[in-house]
Amino acid sequence: MLGSPIAHSLSPVLHRAAYAELGLDWSYDAIEVDSARLEQFVAGLGADWRGLSLTMPLKRAVMPLLDEADAWATASGAANTVVLGDGRLVGHNTDIPGAVAALLESGAGTIRSAVVLGGGATAASLLLALSEVGCVEAHLLVRNPARAVDTLDAVDRHGRGPEIWVGRLSDGFDGADIVVSTVPVEAQTPELVDAAASADVVFDALYDPWPTPLAESALANSQVLVGGLDLLVHQAALQVRLMTGREVSVVTLRAAGEKALTERAAGGAGADGARGRRSCVTAAAILLALLVAGVAGWWCPRLIAWVPEPEPEPEPEPEPAADPERSAEVPERPGLPPPPPKEAYADIAALPGLAWRTAVASALVAAVLAASVGWSWSLLFLLPLAPIGV
Repeated sequence: MLGSPIAHSLSPVLHRAAYAELGLDWSYDAIEVDSARLEQFVAGLGADWRGLSLTMPLKRAVMPLLDEADAWATASGAANTVVLGDGRLVGHNTDIPGAVAALLESGAGTIRSAVVLGGGATAASLLLALSEVGCVEAHLLVRNPARAVDTLDAVDRHGRGPEIWVGRLSDGFDGADIVVSTVPVEAQTPELVDAAASADVVFDALYDPWPTPLAESALANSQVLVGGLDLLVHQAALQVRLMTGREVSVVTLRAAGEKALTERAAGGAGADGARGRRSCVTAAAILLALLVAGVAGWWCPRLIAWVPEPEPEPEPEPEPAADPERSAEVPERPGLPPPPPKEAYADIAALPGLAWRTAVASALVAAVLAASVGWSWSLLFLLPLAPIGV
């Protein structure tokens, strides 16, 4: 599976489940590849590669690299599947027949009009799928109308597509049989969700996160809902057939996908809880450090400033009378400073006590701060390992 971003993809889960059912010792991995690296990556594929699945932004970018393309890939201008063999690259689009299968499975009924949100390669494939189930007119709503050019070209190449009007997502809509969304969750504004409530069918190509705002509204309004997982399992079954030559049960793929999404949701909830508790511990550690610093700031100057008054000097004993015979002026020695006054000795005598108290206060503050920081960080690392209650 190639694309960027790719970490969210369920395709590895589905394909591995298919290989397990078929008894094949095959591997299938998600690899981060953008448009700039695609040609180099494809050129480096060895003979042990059987196929590639492609997601955005590579479905259109891969077309010039193919030796051959099937009718759906040619019409849509996008391939989500590449089969390798005999030194050739053959492109396929399984999104279109996969979407048709998902719509028929849902019991959507007659679809004559549609609103399609988004103008990328997936939107082009879904417009062609709609033409296969009887849609004759569609409103294509995009953030940037310039992005709709390739999609309109795809419908024109098909020759049997619906008549299309292009507008902006902000324009709003009403009165369609089906609303198809290929836009991310953040683009599903309350206005779009409210407008989609009037449709008989809602088709949201997303599967993670799920349910989306559009899906939640459709479920609440008892509309027919086709989800991204429905599309994914049907197109993946077609990919497996193209790559292995064998059929796999859609039921198997759906069960694997639903299990993976459930585990992701549980893991996300656990991660949110752990993040919340780590935030609480961090806040507590910061408050503790501030408290210790405040106490230290109040207490240490007082401790350091507490220096006992020097004891008063005893009265000097009277000096004996000088011997006139030995009395003589001692000449000054050049280069030596004069002796300090007696008042300086009191301050100098206090310095050992000052230094001792400064060292004790500094060590105490450092020990308390180190203990609080160490405690908080140990909790930060241990909390993710602790079981999270239901």
